[in-house]
Amino acid sequence: MPLHLKLQAEANFIRVTCLRHNVTIYGEELLSGNYEEKASGWSHHPFISFDDNKISTEEDSDAVVQNNTYTNGSKMEEGVG
Repeated sequence: MPLHLKLQAEANFIRVTCLRHNVTIYGEELLSGNYEEKASGWSHHPFISFDDNKISTEEDSDAVVQNNTYTNGSKMEEGVG
């Protein structure tokens, strides 16, 4: 797509979606009301939905899983696991 057409398309997109202006392109009218507004930012602060039970700073011995991953072949008979 030639640069001048890409710039024109981007400018029309911004006019319709961000500036909420109606635009006529090649006889076809694009109404800003037909397009959703962009959501920006958080709808609420993350701390509002913070739940103390989701994150625990204390170690849970039942949840500890031992990971036995060896990549140099020293612990397996067949070599690298």
